[in-house]
Amino acid sequence: MAHTTSPSMIQRGASRRTDWPVVAILVVLHAACLLCIAVPPTAVSLILFGGWFMLAGFGITVGYHRLLSHRAFECGIWHKRVWATLGTLALQGGPVFWVGLHRRHHQFSDRDGDPHSPRHRLLEGHMLWMVRTETKGGAILGALTARDLRAISTDPYMKWLDRGFGPLVPWVITMALCWVIDGVPGLVWGGVARTVFGWHATWLVNSVGHRWGKRPHSTDDSSRNVWWLAPIAFGDQWHNNHHANPRSAVLTEAWWQLDPSGWLILLLGKLGLAQSIRRPKNRYAERAQLDPALDGSDS
Repeated sequence: MAHTTSPSMIQRGASRRTDWPVVAILVVLHAACLLCIAVPPTAVSLILFGGWFMLAGFGITVGYHRLLSHRAFECGIWHKRVWATLGTLALQGGPVFWVGLHRRHHQFSDRDGDPHSPRHRLLEGHMLWMVRTETKGGAILGALTARDLRAISTDPYMKWLDRGFGPLVPWVITMALCWVIDGVPGLVWGGVARTVFGWHATWLVNSVGHRWGKRPHSTDDSSRNVWWLAPIAFGDQWHNNHHANPRSAVLTEAWWQLDPSGWLILLLGKLGLAQSIRRPKNRYAERAQLDPALDGSDS
């Protein structure tokens, strides 16, 4: 991905300024959720809600997070395109932007430079970080230092999916489908409410997952395992396990820990659709081996 902005320019010019387009999107969609009071859900709209939520959720946890951010497994380019497209359904930005931002989080977790740490204010780590222009600067810095991201962004489809209105197109298509399939209830519940609910599901891992929960591993941050996020986090609720070894495709360390994303990756491996699945026996022992996908070095 070609950028003309230098890291020093980002650090000098992006500090504590409000990203008003993002503010507008957040306010409009949260306000639109109030329509849920006046529009009762139908059986079809609830199916749309659950179906799109699952597709977008796995797009984030399997696609954006474990595949593209941490390279926990490998797959072909068409498979990557599918996962990246599903990730955009969550309306959380394009793949290179999301990955660059997330790697920045791991590099500076709960320290200066972390784009969404709740160490000072819970709400800041939950959602207010989204409205800071320096957040975009952090994502650019993360992308600038990672050759694998530049390689991904040379793919014409991935490049389109990450720039301009590209990341919005798949999400807009889902909204249109909700309208066609179930009219206003489908649009309100399967489109708007599903999107906002998905946002907060992801953000709770960022905020609550660094404030409350169990810490079986003494990581250099405040990451925690939050079991009660299991119904909505697709396995990413084992956040301390993840920070202990970011490159593991499977985050469970006990039989009772649910990790649908990890199980799906293992299934893809059985079907021959995923290769080089990383599942170290002693995950925490590998924590000190800095992931090249996180620090931007080559591998």
